[in-house]
Amino acid sequence: MKRIKKTMMSMCLVAAMAGTAAVPAWAGPEFGRSAEEWEKLKDNTLEYGELEGLIQEYNTTVLNNRVQYNKAKGNYVEGVSEGYWMSAQAAYEQAAQAYEQAASIDDIKMRERAIQGAAGLDMQARQAEALAEQNGTGLYGIKLGYEKTEKSLIIQAQTMMNNYFQLQQQLEALKKNRELAQASYESAQAKQSLNMATYAEVLEARQAVQSLDSQVIGLEAQIQSAKQKLCVMTGWTVDANPVIAEIPAVDISRIETINLETDTTRALEQDYSLRINQEGLKNAISMEKTEQMTKTVANEKQQVAVAVNTAYQGVLQAKAAYDQAALELEVATKNMNSANTKYHLGSIGKLEYLQQESAFITAQTGMRIKDLALLQALETYDWTVKGVR
Repeated sequence: MKRIKKTMMSMCLVAAMAGTAAVPAWAGPEFGRSAEEWEKLKDNTLEYGELEGLIQEYNTTVLNNRVQYNKAKGNYVEGVSEGYWMSAQAAYEQAAQAYEQAASIDDIKMRERAIQGAAGLDMQARQAEALAEQNGTGLYGIKLGYEKTEKSLIIQAQTMMNNYFQLQQQLEALKKNRELAQASYESAQAKQSLNMATYAEVLEARQAVQSLDSQVIGLEAQIQSAKQKLCVMTGWTVDANPVIAEIPAVDISRIETINLETDTTRALEQDYSLRINQEGLKNAISMEKTEQMTKTVANEKQQVAVAVNTAYQGVLQAKAAYDQAALELEVATKNMNSANTKYHLGSIGKLEYLQQESAFITAQTGMRIKDLALLQALETYDWTVKGVR
């Protein structure tokens, strides 16, 4: 097992780098979870339900952000934005006076030097104003930004694990198609020996096998890449080989609990981008910045409502595809049962049986893929309501 054990080590790192106590600002302390939870997080099995905890405790970006937040917290001074703003106003006033005085100087060279001095004061004012606006989000806004990043990484890990298993299903169907193509190729060879098939037909059958071999290799590479990325995100080394537990089937009843109106209200309360901009509006000092942030906040509210509705439509579309796949599997299952009976009775040959088996496997894996896609759609909706879009 090649697992990066970072829990206590990372807490000490946070403390050393930030110059503060070892307890981070959010998530993470050893005593923040039960012994059973820690045991599950530290074992060599990666489960879908553990992704949130794994990202919180082992993801490098999250740990680094925790360090940066503790640094910001240690250096934060209440009212610093207002201080910069007052300095900017004072510098602007001095610059205006300097320009006015420069205009009254007759000597050209002296006037040019005076204008340069006034321009320097004007630059200082602009820099101070920029610092005022930069610090306008405040410590809470910084914390929200880091929390949003953490949640986004959890979503990324969930999506990656979901995609990993969808690729696995595609590979299973592809291998079955490859088996059928091989049988067709062998059948074509047999027919050619009896002068019942041309060389061109045999060549075409062989090319079909080679094409599927290439697709299998490509898909296996995608699966390996997805696994490596998922491992690194959740605390394993890139060459680790943890057991990746199967994602449970989607809970269809989750759809019944959706209330678009209520969920939109919740999303408006919890949306991270909106809350960050609201914090920026609250701390805005200049009239220009206030007007800008007011428009931004209003637009964000519209975007939140659109995002929730879009995510809901995505759930409905995924559910329709899921229902269609279920119907197709039902038909394929009946055909497979019939083919089994016929094959054992000798009324159909191996090639025809393999054709039916391939259709069944395709329907079976298609059903699982649509199941995973519906789960992903539901997760997207839930995360949108939780404030991450």
